[in-house]
Amino acid sequence: MNQSSTEDETRIKQDEVIPLLADTTGGPTMEWTLLLGFMALPAYWIIQTLLATLTAYYGLMTTINAMPLP
Repeated sequence: MNQSSTEDETRIKQDEVIPLLADTTGGPTMEWTLLLGFMALPAYWIIQTLLATLTAYYGLMTTINAMPLP
């Protein structure tokens, strides 16, 4: 009788878990999260870094061009 109740409990737990394993509604959310994490955020960082470099270069060139001729 004890083994029967253990088997029933195991079957009940399996019946509760199987629908969770078959649920695929979170797939698109995970795909968008991965796209954001691996493509959009690094691209944003690269663009910000390049803009900062370009701004510094422009400032340097403006300073050099503003110097009087020797």
